[in-house]
Amino acid sequence: KALIITQFGGIGLLAGAMGRELVCLPVEGPGACFRFLMPCQVADPPASVTRPPTEPTAPLRGRILVAEDNPVNAIIAKAMLERLGLSVDSVCDGQAALDALERARFDAVLMGCQMPGMDGWRATKEWRKRERDGARPRVPIIALTANAVAGDRERCLEAGMDECVPKPIEMATLEEAIRRHVIANVAG
Repeated sequence: KALIITQFGGIGLLAGAMGRELVCLPVEGPGACFRFLMPCQVADPPASVTRPPTEPTAPLRGRILVAEDNPVNAIIAKAMLERLGLSVDSVCDGQAALDALERARFDAVLMGCQMPGMDGWRATKEWRKRERDGARPRVPIIALTANAVAGDRERCLEAGMDECVPKPIEMATLEEAIRRHVIANVAG
């Protein structure tokens, strides 16, 4: 015996709009099994795209601090940075980032903005003050932000951050930002 779902929310409405039925099949124990049949056509493979050869880029060297309270985002950023050849340390809030910067030298910081406790904006302002007061070398700080609203980039720059990388993090965008700031920092 199967239950046909056509008038309830979610996927049932979608199935109904397509003139199809979503069927809930009986199962033993917890969980559910649904069946949805939809006609499909086999598509032709895309025409091959010829791209001009790109110059291989050398792996980066350096140490990056990732300050990010979301553990999944921190793991993704760390994996991407390590893929670029960088060494990575991670912390989960602004105060921990300041403590790490006091203990060790980093070539750049990826700083989350909205973290519990001390947020990334406040931590950046404090670190810039410590750089000025203690005659420390400037460390590039790149914002990691999910906010793409007007004024957010300006708020990051006003706090002393050098650049913004939006979340979800894309490898090409992250690599461009890191290459711009880490190479400039190592050369300077």
